[in-house]
Amino acid sequence: MSSPDRQHLRDELVQLLDLQLRVLEKQVFGVVTKAELREYERKHERICGLYNQLSKRKAAAAQRFSNGTRAVPGEASGQEEWNAGACSERNNRSCRVTFRRLTELY
Repeated sequence: MSSPDRQHLRDELVQLLDLQLRVLEKQVFGVVTKAELREYERKHERICGLYNQLSKRKAAAAQRFSNGTRAVPGEASGQEEWNAGACSERNNRSCRVTFRRLTELY
């Protein structure tokens, strides 16, 4: 995956996270619709997929770096563990933790 592709994934991830936060804000005020909640769940799955793609890319760059091969510019050399179960949980606490981790990493 080239650097522009990686940036595209990150941009999409940030956009989806922003949309998810808007739905959560509406939920706090009790004005979210069932359709918005269904869309929230769909976007949640896409976010998990994007994060996994980026995590694999980061792990591959870390592996190349540790093998003495030049890492892809912009990639960190550390490997982040990802708990895929966090995405399958439907409570807001796990989502907040996931969002925080995403924004810290990318």
